[in-house]
Amino acid sequence: MKPLYNGGIIQNGGFNSGLMGWSTHRNIKAGVRNSPSGNKFAVVHGAGGTLSSSGNVLPSHSVYQRVRMQRDTHYSLSGTCIPGCARACVRD
Repeated sequence: MKPLYNGGIIQNGGFNSGLMGWSTHRNIKAGVRNSPSGNKFAVVHGAGGTLSSSGNVLPSHSVYQRVRMQRDTHYSLSGTCIPGCARACVRD
């Protein structure tokens, strides 16, 4: 899938330069792999977490970027998620 508008404000959205431009939470190890079709994707391992408003630790196994957005500007965000290839952690 090609990015709209030449990629916009997300840096290295296709992971062509590894994880350059991407961050992880503390104690998280990440890398980039290739799918059989040639698409690159982030792989995340480790034990990280963030606190919810109630003080519970929530899992945060992801790579992320912080971006600045401007008022009165249209943004488009897209991505791909393949069900069955990932596990989710759910807490009560």
